[in-house]
Amino acid sequence: MARNDFEGETVAEGRWLYGDVPKRIEIVAFDCDYFYERMPYMDERENWQPYPLNADGLLYYVKPEGEVLPLKPFLTIEDAKRWADAQPWHVRWD
Repeated sequence: MARNDFEGETVAEGRWLYGDVPKRIEIVAFDCDYFYERMPYMDERENWQPYPLNADGLLYYVKPEGEVLPLKPFLTIEDAKRWADAQPWHVRWD
């Protein structure tokens, strides 16, 4: 993965239900704080601090199908999955 790779790398995937329609959900690894690095010209960026990366230099984001951007960052895959599992989506991980 190249530095500030904005595509990220899918490290886990599964399905969630939108009504009765199954949708894909991914945990995507990034080597940067996606939003901090991706939005360098936002007016309020100077007031932000990037999320610290984990020991492997990564952050993990939950990305449900239908979302244009990934959701919030986590330090571990397990934390990202736990958060997704706590949502009313009924996730089934592959």
